[in-house]
Amino acid sequence: MTRFSLPLALPLTLALGLLSPGVLRAQEAPIEQIVDAPYRLHDTVWISGQGKPLKGIITKGKEPGPHKLVIRLLNDIVTEVDRQSVTRILERETPETAYRSRSEQVASKRDPSLHGRLAEWALRQGLRSEAEHQLELAAKAGAGATGLPYRERAVELYERRLDELDEQAPDRGKVQEQILDHAAAGADSPRLLIARARVQRELGLFESALPLLAQARSLLEARAQQASPNGGGSQDGGSDDQGG
Repeated sequence: MTRFSLPLALPLTLALGLLSPGVLRAQEAPIEQIVDAPYRLHDTVWISGQGKPLKGIITKGKEPGPHKLVIRLLNDIVTEVDRQSVTRILERETPETAYRSRSEQVASKRDPSLHGRLAEWALRQGLRSEAEHQLELAAKAGAGATGLPYRERAVELYERRLDELDEQAPDRGKVQEQILDHAAAGADSPRLLIARARVQRELGLFESALPLLAQARSLLEARAQQASPNGGGSQDGGSDDQGG
């Protein structure tokens, strides 16, 4: 009886491809590289014995089986190949499917910068709720000052929602709460203090809003002084007072 055996050094994924041609799916690059890359607009199909893959839109026969796979190529030519000769397929994406795939991969990393990058990518695709969610995750994953930029960015998006919502909208209270939650975790951020003051004013708490604005102004003035070339003093490092 003749036994079929694969070389021991043959990679497992290639061995599986030989045993079951056309079943493999192409592996994507690491999430760190693709988290904010453009999503795929076309299907890519690798054929056994052909070095260059086909690119286009698969219109029929994507699933494995003894049938034809039909693909409309980038030059608009429709071609057919035996599905069993297909070794790999990298499917096209929509913004929604790309976001779901990337968010699952980012979740396992617990890296605030990846959540932040995915948030900005989602925002560019018009996925604002998804962007807000990723900024929430980035703020939670980043302790202290690391998470502060993501809190500020999340508050910026929430304030846009407030600008768009009617004053009596049911969701307005929830958005205000989200702003206050972030502001409470960033007491040394002028941006968050101003956002908190805005919510307090909208709630009719004017006396509570004024100290917040004053605190934000003091922080901004202190930072401006630190950023000045002379640190707020005279050029010789002494007092600005020239009297003797």
